[in-house]
Amino acid sequence: LGGAEAPSVVASVLDLRGIGLAIVAVLVLLSLVSWTIILVKVRELRAVYGAGQAFLRDLDQATPLATLASKLYAPSPLPRLAARVLLLRRGDAGGGAGGAAEEREAERLLRRLVTEAQAGLESKLAVLATIASVAPSLGLLGTVYGIMETFLAIGASGSTSVLVVAPGVADALLTTLFGLAVAIPAVAGYNHCVRRLRRISVDLENGAAELRARVAAAAEGGDT
Repeated sequence: LGGAEAPSVVASVLDLRGIGLAIVAVLVLLSLVSWTIILVKVRELRAVYGAGQAFLRDLDQATPLATLASKLYAPSPLPRLAARVLLLRRGDAGGGAGGAAEEREAERLLRRLVTEAQAGLESKLAVLATIASVAPSLGLLGTVYGIMETFLAIGASGSTSVLVVAPGVADALLTTLFGLAVAIPAVAGYNHCVRRLRRISVDLENGAAELRARVAAAAEGGDT
């Protein structure tokens, strides 16, 4: 007993069979999906936030709408808002409604575009949240199933020796370990993306408000 070498966690994973192995395989797949979403969304949101900050700085400096609507600020949604406002202004200059009607139209347009942009940026985050909540439950399911099998084995053998119980319990707990290993990065990545999204949403609202002010000023005779 004293000379026996304890099996490693990796060896225990390789020895998994049946339901335990299936649950671990599913958790590994969920982990790959989770990390892919995290890496893609973190990179995307960082680029969007940086471009949006540059847009707002130039917007504060009264940069013309034609410049603000350029691809210089991609991938931020803010240039698309400026482009639509510019098209609205050009359409009204060609004989459409003016004054208060123009302001109301711009406000409706910008509100809709901001909502659409926010929805687009939130894509895939629901999947990440689902993985974060499902992974621990899958791990617990595997653990409960494994412990049940261990107790059934004890009943069949009639022995309650640690040598009989410990390997089965250790194998059962592996699924919980995998579940937590999947859930913790998913929760951390989700929270990081949500915080970044809140900042981007504030930038979108501020940019839309400033663009509405541009329309109002132009309707009174100013320039865009």
